[in-house]
Amino acid sequence: MIFLKGGIGAKIVLIVLGLGVSAGGIAVGARYHAAHHPPSANQRLFVGRITAIAGDAITVHALNGATVTVHIIPRTIIRHAGKTIARTDLHVGDTVLLRVTRTRAGVITALSLGQLKRAPTTQGP
Repeated sequence: MIFLKGGIGAKIVLIVLGLGVSAGGIAVGARYHAAHHPPSANQRLFVGRITAIAGDAITVHALNGATVTVHIIPRTIIRHAGKTIARTDLHVGDTVLLRVTRTRAGVITALSLGQLKRAPTTQGP
């Protein structure tokens, strides 16, 4: 499964984010947030690319190759470049950093989502 619980997995995410910052312009704020706000015991962090959006759910292809459906709830915090954005600002192809939790029923819910890199077709000026 794609969930990382601190330790080496979280360090790998940070290394990947660090490489992304120098290679692809990924937001430094996401790397800072992951380093200074590690997930609690029932939360996980992962990075991936949005492959589908349907209603309140997004499908994300994680860096480790897993594909996960994540539900966006009203209290999910969605940010890009330090600013809060709407769920409608997310697009297929966007690279995102997710902080998620799993409900007792097994539903994966996003607590926060950082839009690290917009898909090429959604790049603004």
